[in-house]
Amino acid sequence: MLYISIIFFIIAISTFAYLYLKTKNKLKREIKNFYSILDKLPFFIAIHNMEDIYYLSPGVEKVIGKKINKVSEYLDLFSKGEKVKILQVLSNEKEGFFQNTIREIMGKIYYITSSKINFFDTEFVLEVFKDITELSNKNKELEEMQRSIEVLDNIRNLTYTKNFNLSGTMESMFNYLRKISLIDIFAYNTLLEDKRSAKVTIYYENKKIEKKLDKSEKTLAWYFFDNNLDKLYVPEAFSFSKDGYKSSIDSYEFDENLNELTLYIFPYYFENKIHGLFAFGKKGKDAYSEKDKKILESIASHIDFVIKYQYILKKYNEEKNHFKELATKDALTQLYSRYYFNEWILKHAEYLKRKNKVSILVMIDIDKFKHINDTYGHVVGDEVLKFISNRFLENIRSMDIGVRFGGDEFLLVFPEASIDDIAKKMEIISEELKNNPFDFEISISYGISEFNGENYIKALKKADEEMYKMKNMKNGNNN
Repeated sequence: MLYISIIFFIIAISTFAYLYLKTKNKLKREIKNFYSILDKLPFFIAIHNMEDIYYLSPGVEKVIGKKINKVSEYLDLFSKGEKVKILQVLSNEKEGFFQNTIREIMGKIYYITSSKINFFDTEFVLEVFKDITELSNKNKELEEMQRSIEVLDNIRNLTYTKNFNLSGTMESMFNYLRKISLIDIFAYNTLLEDKRSAKVTIYYENKKIEKKLDKSEKTLAWYFFDNNLDKLYVPEAFSFSKDGYKSSIDSYEFDENLNELTLYIFPYYFENKIHGLFAFGKKGKDAYSEKDKKILESIASHIDFVIKYQYILKKYNEEKNHFKELATKDALTQLYSRYYFNEWILKHAEYLKRKNKVSILVMIDIDKFKHINDTYGHVVGDEVLKFISNRFLENIRSMDIGVRFGGDEFLLVFPEASIDDIAKKMEIISEELKNNPFDFEISISYGISEFNGENYIKALKKADEEMYKMKNMKNGNNN
């Protein structure tokens, strides 16, 4: 039996290695896609951990004026105090913590924001270089720059969170931008799966208006989608009419005093495909100055980046959870895998020793399972495995765990229980197996042992021996 257990252990390790490599290759492709998105952004990005550089925008070396091979060469851009601030960003546990600085590099002025990001429990510093040379030429433009920086910082604080929510973020953004008198109306549209309809949400004062737009209506939003525009400035939205497309905004119930409306519209993308749009609106005709437009363009590019970032991060987490689930649970029986048990039992052993408690291990084998497979086929054999596993799951507590230990071998672990109680429970399970949907008898043999945290291999071996005693007795072999 020990020899068989070793074989199954090797199989489990091999399976885990295969899943790990498959996951790793998948993540490499996702990371490559992520970097290709960063390459196209209208500002420069650096990602590092103070020791290694993981990503530099293609234009960074042009900004710096030399080729960067090591993180130390990159960090030479910063003063000693600024390096300390970057290190504080990496070590600070507060969510959303960031540092920023303004630095002149090769005759241009950059606003550099350092913030912490997390991929698969690994922390990095994300630094964004925004060229603010033009804004820095005049005092008035510097004031506008400070205003735009404040907006971008607040947007980042709203969106760089683990619990990102598009709808909630858009509403918070509207409230903030309205507070600083940059907008009166904020709207965003999301294309639905059929690509022929879109959901629109509009925020105005204390109102939230939602509506579904069909492509056949040929509204302003569909003009934007159908022409695949990068941006669209509409000096008077209520009277918009072009190429058969007309505004539908006047159908919304705003108020009687809103007679003219300026819109500045931008798209956001997922996987290089337009997924929706968002629009900044201000009362009046042609109400945005050139400086306002530049601020809105910066805000729009930042929103688009953040949505991409959150979308890719979500995909990473979905892939991570998917492959973790494959390694943790047996797909057929939904019991825990041998791989999961090997990690779990070590932590559980420490718990038992620390609390001076014991757990009960039950090793289980299906009687004459080979005969079932040979006679009725492996499809029926799989149904038997699922049927028995379901009986186990129905009869154990949430704190107990069920493990598919091998082909037709199972292990149940009952923390802080007694052998007598578990012996009675196993009798109940055995009785329940007699009531089954198959045309043949189903029964199990099992062995019970006590585990105090000292040597789980010994406890497993004891349960295994007790199981074989029961099996031998059923077969008429008293030895």
